[in-house]
Amino acid sequence: MTTQHGPDVDPGTDSDALSRTDSIERLADQLSRSYDFLPLTEVAKDDSGRAQEHHDAAHELRGWLRRLPKEEDKAAFQRG
Repeated sequence: MTTQHGPDVDPGTDSDALSRTDSIERLADQLSRSYDFLPLTEVAKDDSGRAQEHHDAAHELRGWLRRLPKEEDKAAFQRG
């Protein structure tokens, strides 16, 4: 199966780690643009602590977002 970013890989491979890092970076940048109205690189220049907050939030949100489809499928199956 192929995803938007290339072929699927087994968990734990270097490619998966890069994909995970890339998705966290993109999510952190999106959070920065949404909350601070600046790209993450600009926020990092002015306030590294604030940039780290975006990274931390992105790390937590990524796991939650990846679980959503599984939880939705399970709930739909249980509803019948």
